[in-house]
Amino acid sequence: MEALDIYTINVNPSQQRTSGLISRSKEEKEVLEHFSGIFLMMHSQNFQEIFSTTINFLVERIYKNQSLQVIANSFLANPTTSPLFATVLVEYLLDKMEDMGSNLDRSNLYLRLFKLVFGSVSLFPVENEQMLRPHLHKIVTRSMELALISDEPYNYFLLLRALFRSIGGGSHDLLYQEFLPLLPNLLEGLNRLQSGFHKQHMRDLFVELCLTVPVRLSSLLPYLPMLMDPLVSALNGSPTLISQI
Repeated sequence: MEALDIYTINVNPSQQRTSGLISRSKEEKEVLEHFSGIFLMMHSQNFQEIFSTTINFLVERIYKNQSLQVIANSFLANPTTSPLFATVLVEYLLDKMEDMGSNLDRSNLYLRLFKLVFGSVSLFPVENEQMLRPHLHKIVTRSMELALISDEPYNYFLLLRALFRSIGGGSHDLLYQEFLPLLPNLLEGLNRLQSGFHKQHMRDLFVELCLTVPVRLSSLLPYLPMLMDPLVSALNGSPTLISQI
């Protein structure tokens, strides 16, 4: 994979990470597609064994060369490899969550990769709901815990927003059932945060999270008193917040 860096010789890595924009030549796109295709043809067991032991190397290569993210995209967009790779990737990312509170570049990378995993649930709901289900509790609770002690708590709330947006919409009942036990403590914590002294963009994010928790509306009825303050804040807030109501 290091040989693929030949296409980045004239690219400033720090500028690429900051802008998030990746301009690839036709040749590079074809090479990356063929490279990914080799692994897509493997037997599932071999695929899982390879990436279970090399996921750290792959993520490090993506960190140094964002163009390689297309490899992860390909694995997650394939019905055979998607649940396998998503499982390996999400377990790796869970171990790296503490880094999201201090290192901005790393945090941006891990957040992008988390979003890819969450997005794969919509692509292949039957397989990938089962993949995400055992990790949902840890993603939510660790995000809230680490946000309280980290230098950059905003990143953890962005992670929760990405999760809520990806699995919201009423079509992931398996995950909603898994989420229900988390609801009381989560709403209590978010309410406490949005009532505190924070910058406006943080307060807006807390309000949005309160109003977009991924559960059925009927499940929220017992918690309506906890949603009153966020609703009032949203009505007095930006058009984006009003649209969440």
